[in-house]
Amino acid sequence: RNKDLCIFITGSSGLFGKSLQKYLTKKQIKFKTFNRNKKKEYNQKFFNNLFKKNQFTHVINLAACTNVDFCEKNKKICYEINVKFLEKICNAIKFNNSKIKLIHFSTDQMYFKYNKNNEKNRKIKNYYTLSKIKSEKIASSLESVILRTNFFGKSYVKSRSSFSDWIFNSLKNKKKIYLADDILFSPISIDKLIKIVLKIINKNKKGIYNIGSHNGFSKYHFAYLLAKMTNLKLDYLIRVKKKNINFKAKRNNDMRMKLNKFEKEFNIKLPILKKELKYITKLYY
Repeated sequence: RNKDLCIFITGSSGLFGKSLQKYLTKKQIKFKTFNRNKKKEYNQKFFNNLFKKNQFTHVINLAACTNVDFCEKNKKICYEINVKFLEKICNAIKFNNSKIKLIHFSTDQMYFKYNKNNEKNRKIKNYYTLSKIKSEKIASSLESVILRTNFFGKSYVKSRSSFSDWIFNSLKNKKKIYLADDILFSPISIDKLIKIVLKIINKNKKGIYNIGSHNGFSKYHFAYLLAKMTNLKLDYLIRVKKKNINFKAKRNNDMRMKLNKFEKEFNIKLPILKKELKYITKLYY
C-alpha cells in the first residue's frame, strides 16, 4: 500500500520532519515538503492551487511555533503559524472536495495531573496551548487524526538541537544545566513515533489521541538517566524546582499522558520511557 501514498508534509525542516523525510525516502514512499518562507505571503489561492495540482493522499501537519515563552510574548506570530496556516490547509482540502486524510500534531502542554490526563481533560495555562486547542478544532472539521504528543531523539537539523541533544552536549562540554524534578512528562522517541505515524496512515481512524510512553518521570530524572547511560559526569546537572526556573509563560507540572485510548483503538502497545531513553543513547556514542 505504500506505493499508493503521496504525503504532503508541512514543517518538514523541523526536528521530527527531517527524520520523517529520511524514513519515507528509505521506504520509497512519495512525499512533498513545505516550509514557510518568512518573506513570502501564502494566501488561500496558493494552497487551493497546490492541492489541485497534486494528488496527495495525506497531509502531516508539523508546522508549529513551539517555543512556549516566545508564543506568550508574540501572540500574533503564534496564531498565524499554529492556527491560520492550518486553516488554509484545511480550506484547500475542502475547496478541492478532496478525500485527503489529515494527521495533525498537537501537544501535551494542556495536561496537569496524570490520573486525569486523558483526551477529554485539559487545562490551558498559556497562549501556546490555547493556539494548539484552536488548531485541534480546525483539524477536527476534516477526517483527521490529532496527536497530542511529545518526542525526543537526535536532531538532524543543524540549526536546532533536541532536548536530549541539549542535555548531552551541555554535560559533555561541562556546561551547567538546571532541570526541575517537579515537571513530569512522558515523551516518545522520534524513531518510534515515525513508525506509529505510518501505521496510523494505513488505518481508517479519526479523533484525538495521546501518544507517548509509559512510566513517565521528571525532566531532571530524564537528564540524570541520559547522563548515566552515556557515561557523562553529573557534576553539571543541577536539580531545581519549577518555581526556580524563570519561565515567561505559566506551565502545568504533570504532563504524563494516559495512553489507553490509542493502544486500544490501534492495537499498538506504546513503550516504557526508560527503555525509549536507553534506545536513543546509542545515537550519542
